[in-house]
Amino acid sequence: MDGGLSETSLKHRICGLVLDTSALLLVAEGVNSVEEALEILRSRCSNVKLILLTEVTQELSKLASGRGRKGIAARLALAELGKLGVEKIESVDCDRVDDCILKYSLDVRNLEVVVLTADRKLAKILRENNVRHIIWWKSRRRFVLW
Repeated sequence: MDGGLSETSLKHRICGLVLDTSALLLVAEGVNSVEEALEILRSRCSNVKLILLTEVTQELSKLASGRGRKGIAARLALAELGKLGVEKIESVDCDRVDDCILKYSLDVRNLEVVVLTADRKLAKILRENNVRHIIWWKSRRRFVLW
Protein backbone atom coordinates (compact mmCIF):
# COMPACT_ATOMS: atom_id res chain seq x y z
CA MET A 1 0.00 0.00 0.00
CA ASP A 2 1.34 3.40 -0.93
CA GLY A 3 -0.38 5.35 1.83
CA GLY A 4 -0.97 8.44 -0.32
CA LEU A 5 2.59 8.91 -1.50
CA SER A 6 2.37 10.14 -5.06
CA GLU A 7 5.22 9.32 -7.37
CA THR A 8 5.46 12.88 -8.63
CA SER A 9 5.72 14.30 -5.10
CA LEU A 10 9.11 12.64 -4.55
CA LYS A 11 10.45 11.93 -8.04
CA HIS A 12 12.87 14.87 -8.08
CA ARG A 13 13.44 15.13 -4.36
CA ILE A 14 16.29 14.10 -2.16
CA CYS A 15 14.98 11.59 0.36
CA GLY A 16 16.40 10.75 3.75
CA LEU A 17 15.90 7.15 4.83
CA VAL A 18 15.97 7.13 8.63
CA LEU A 19 17.00 3.69 9.89
CA ASP A 20 15.29 2.15 12.91
CA THR A 21 16.84 -0.62 15.00
CA SER A 22 13.95 -3.04 14.40
CA ALA A 23 14.42 -3.01 10.63
CA LEU A 24 18.18 -3.37 10.90
CA LEU A 25 17.82 -6.45 13.13
CA LEU A 26 16.04 -8.28 10.28
CA VAL A 27 19.49 -8.96 8.79
CA ALA A 28 19.64 -12.03 11.07
CA GLU A 29 16.59 -13.39 9.23
CA GLY A 30 18.28 -12.90 5.88
CA VAL A 31 16.42 -9.69 5.08
CA ASN A 32 18.50 -6.85 3.63
CA SER A 33 16.15 -4.15 4.87
CA VAL A 34 18.21 -1.19 3.68
CA GLU A 35 18.59 -2.53 0.14
CA GLU A 36 14.88 -3.36 -0.08
CA ALA A 37 13.93 0.12 1.15
CA LEU A 38 16.32 1.75 -1.31
CA GLU A 39 14.71 -0.25 -4.11
CA ILE A 40 11.29 1.11 -3.08
CA LEU A 41 12.55 4.70 -2.94
CA ARG A 42 14.75 4.75 -6.06
CA SER A 43 11.78 5.11 -8.39
CA ARG A 44 10.40 7.94 -6.27
CA CYS A 45 13.47 9.94 -5.26
CA SER A 46 16.32 11.36 -7.29
CA ASN A 47 18.75 10.65 -4.44
CA VAL A 48 18.46 8.75 -1.14
CA LYS A 49 20.61 9.52 1.91
CA LEU A 50 20.86 6.88 4.63
CA ILE A 51 20.41 8.49 8.05
CA LEU A 52 21.41 6.84 11.31
CA LEU A 53 20.63 8.61 14.57
CA THR A 54 23.18 8.19 17.33
CA GLU A 55 20.47 6.70 19.56
CA VAL A 56 19.94 3.87 17.07
CA THR A 57 23.68 3.17 17.02
CA GLN A 58 23.75 3.16 20.82
CA GLU A 59 20.75 0.82 20.98
CA LEU A 60 22.39 -1.58 18.52
CA SER A 61 25.67 -1.48 20.45
CA LYS A 62 23.88 -2.25 23.70
CA LEU A 63 22.05 -5.19 22.08
CA ALA A 64 25.28 -6.39 20.44
CA SER A 65 26.96 -6.72 23.81
CA GLY A 66 24.29 -9.19 24.86
CA ARG A 67 23.89 -12.85 24.18
CA GLY A 68 21.26 -14.71 22.21
CA ARG A 69 19.52 -14.01 18.94
CA LYS A 70 19.16 -10.25 19.41
CA GLY A 71 22.84 -9.92 20.27
CA ILE A 72 23.82 -11.84 17.13
CA ALA A 73 21.37 -9.82 15.02
CA ALA A 74 22.72 -6.54 16.40
CA ARG A 75 26.32 -7.53 15.67
CA LEU A 76 25.33 -8.46 12.10
CA ALA A 77 23.46 -5.16 11.72
CA LEU A 78 26.45 -3.14 12.95
CA ALA A 79 28.73 -5.00 10.53
CA GLU A 80 26.36 -4.23 7.65
CA LEU A 81 26.12 -0.56 8.65
CA GLY A 82 29.90 -0.36 8.45
CA LYS A 83 29.67 -1.19 4.75
CA LEU A 84 27.02 1.43 3.98
CA GLY A 85 27.51 5.13 3.49
CA VAL A 86 25.33 6.33 6.32
CA GLU A 87 25.09 9.88 7.58
CA LYS A 88 25.31 9.80 11.37
CA ILE A 89 23.13 12.38 13.05
CA GLU A 90 23.41 13.61 16.63
CA SER A 91 19.85 13.85 17.88
CA VAL A 92 18.45 16.35 20.28
CA ASP A 93 17.35 15.54 23.80
CA CYS A 94 14.82 12.69 23.87
CA ASP A 95 14.07 9.81 26.20
CA ARG A 96 13.37 6.95 23.79
CA VAL A 97 14.79 6.02 20.39
CA ASP A 98 11.30 6.11 18.83
CA ASP A 99 10.82 9.66 20.15
CA CYS A 100 14.15 10.69 18.59
CA ILE A 101 13.16 9.22 15.24
CA LEU A 102 9.79 10.99 15.31
CA LYS A 103 11.30 14.32 16.39
CA TYR A 104 14.00 14.17 13.72
CA SER A 105 11.45 13.23 11.05
CA LEU A 106 9.19 16.14 11.96
CA ASP A 107 12.00 18.70 12.31
CA VAL A 108 13.94 18.11 9.07
CA ARG A 109 13.01 20.47 6.26
CA ASN A 110 15.68 19.96 3.59
CA LEU A 111 14.86 16.28 2.95
CA GLU A 112 11.78 14.20 2.28
CA VAL A 113 12.09 11.91 5.30
CA VAL A 114 11.01 8.26 5.16
CA VAL A 115 11.53 6.02 8.21
CA LEU A 116 12.46 2.35 7.77
CA THR A 117 11.03 0.23 10.59
CA ALA A 118 9.67 -3.17 11.53
CA ASP A 119 8.12 -1.81 14.73
CA ARG A 120 4.30 -1.66 14.51
CA LYS A 121 4.01 0.74 17.46
CA LEU A 122 6.45 3.17 15.87
CA ALA A 123 4.70 2.83 12.52
CA LYS A 124 1.36 3.75 14.15
CA ILE A 125 2.92 6.85 15.75
CA LEU A 126 4.50 7.83 12.43
CA ARG A 127 1.16 7.41 10.62
CA GLU A 128 -0.62 9.53 13.27
CA ASN A 129 1.96 12.27 12.68
CA ASN A 130 1.85 12.03 8.87
CA VAL A 131 5.44 10.79 8.62
CA ARG A 132 6.11 8.58 5.63
CA HIS A 133 7.56 5.21 6.50
CA ILE A 134 8.44 1.82 5.12
CA ILE A 135 7.19 -1.00 7.35
CA TRP A 136 8.05 -4.71 7.34
CA TRP A 137 4.98 -6.73 6.39
CA LYS A 138 5.85 -9.99 8.11
CA SER A 139 3.10 -12.15 6.60
CA ARG A 140 4.23 -11.26 3.07
CA ARG A 141 7.94 -11.04 3.95
CA ARG A 142 8.36 -7.66 2.29
CA PHE A 143 8.46 -3.96 3.03
CA VAL A 144 5.58 -1.64 2.24
CA LEU A 145 5.64 2.15 1.83
CA TRP A 146 3.03 4.12 3.78
